Amino acid sequence: CAHRTGEIHELKEELSNPKMEKKKEAVKKVIAAMTVGKDVVMLFTDVVNCIQTQNIELKKLVYLYLINYAKSQPDLAILAVNTFVKDTQDPNPLIRALAVRTMGCIRVDKIVEYLCEPLARCLRDDDPYVRKTAAICVAISSSSSITSPTASSPSLASSPSLSVWAVSPARDGSRRRTERSWLHLQQV
Repeated sequence: CAHRTGEIHELKEELSNPKMEKKKEAVKKVIAAMTVGKDVVMLFTDVVNCIQTQNIELKKLVYLYLINYAKSQPDLAILAVNTFVKDTQDPNPLIRALAVRTMGCIRVDKIVEYLCEPLARCLRDDDPYVRKTAAICVAISSSSSITSPTASSPSLASSPSLSVWAVSPARDGSRRRTERSWLHLQQV
């Protein structure tokens, strides 16, 4: 147990290191431990603090950790919502799409209510990859049993603004393909 406590303390220090490479290596160690079944939930806050970065590899690792632990730590997962929302407006389309995909994969009722506006914005994004990712997120949401905590807050899939954008007439070929993909996913 003392060895385990020392390992956790060491990971906490590495996760708070100002050097990007050290942080990235620490998050990789946490993900590796998580993948072999070790419980690393006690590092949740430390890992989530690493999300404020432009390094896409580190961001992907943190998002992966979040997807895994958000259900068991919904009160802590809500701390990452502002970053998701901010990332949906990032100049880099890969970061925008990554944020949307991650938000869609986190099955936590408390977070769903914050998704509608950024998701609707991404359905209208100039980048076809971002639109496609947002459409898939809506499709996945509609096929899952996500419901929000109150009856007055509908799920993502039942949001009129999202539904309208997901099936609206296409303005260009790539949007038409995205919408056909979304409609196909709806039928599956």
